[in-house]
Amino acid sequence: MKYRGWILPPALRDFYEGRIWLKEHSPFPKDHIERVIEYDYFHIIEGIQKEPHLKCNRCHNQDPWQFTMFDCSKCEQSCIYCRHCLQMGRVSSCTELLIWIGPRAIRSRKHPLKWAGQFTVLQQRAAKEILESIKAKRSHLLAAVCGAGKTELLFPSVHYALEQGLRVCIATPRTDVVLELFPRFQTAFPSTIIHALYGEAPKQQGYAQLVLATTHQLYRFEQAFDVMIVDEADAFPYIIDETLQRAVKKAKKKDSPIVFVTATPSQKLLHQYRNNSYSFIPKRYHNYPLPVPRFCSLWSYEKCFKRGKIPAKLKQWTEERLVQNEPFLIFFPKVELMKIAAPLQNSIHKNY
Repeated sequence: MKYRGWILPPALRDFYEGRIWLKEHSPFPKDHIERVIEYDYFHIIEGIQKEPHLKCNRCHNQDPWQFTMFDCSKCEQSCIYCRHCLQMGRVSSCTELLIWIGPRAIRSRKHPLKWAGQFTVLQQRAAKEILESIKAKRSHLLAAVCGAGKTELLFPSVHYALEQGLRVCIATPRTDVVLELFPRFQTAFPSTIIHALYGEAPKQQGYAQLVLATTHQLYRFEQAFDVMIVDEADAFPYIIDETLQRAVKKAKKKDSPIVFVTATPSQKLLHQYRNNSYSFIPKRYHNYPLPVPRFCSLWSYEKCFKRGKIPAKLKQWTEERLVQNEPFLIFFPKVELMKIAAPLQNSIHKNY
């Protein structure tokens, strides 16, 4: 875009749209940032809000114990900084945070879905329910056992949102989940610009209509997403960190729905959504229910193994599994004990 003889770099617009960013940490030349500020394309706010109470305007931390006073060399005064999001660059009293209010990025409405899988009856119902909630801008809870195909259930809703020109974020507390989901969504949506955001993530080009991010990365977004999906909504640290939960809400637009995805929903989520927007899948893709564990005591098993014997009850249970040709798992609380037990267990296997 050309304005007063200066052409706005599309990369700058694409990067900043939806973000709240430290001015001093800009990845673009200083003169470009100053020119954009001159044209009022940025709304600039202070890093630390002091009234009516202390608040970090990036991560929304309000815990007084998470703020520290220091002698600032930049403003040569006593400054307060937020320790809660310090790893993302220090936000202090004299820090300026940039929020983009300039021209909007160009959004595509062509996002072919290249997934050729088939849903089970339960999956199809859940996928339809999630899609209906997205269309109604209504938040939703998907509770499905591990292996139920939760990621694939999201494809129809993500596809619909992208083709409406909406911006979608899939957030998760864990980096490993972002890294696992990224290639799967790239395969399903090969024509869509997708960014994966996590600590030490490489620089990525273009305007991403689909963003996969750790919940911590949402500190850096403000009113950015039209659809928010929180995967592993029961996982640490999201489940206990109120600032991460607030980050999810501040990163989405005011009327944008949140889809919570989890295998083990909290009582709070169940109470909030069970009678409203709720999908439940108790079976994996193969359509068999999960085995329900039952307690069976096995006393003094460690002493027994150390004497070179397998506890009688465990030996009988193992033999029954082998006779029925059933796969099974025996878990030991100590590596040392496992090494003692392994050859003893192998001796049983040789007889079958």
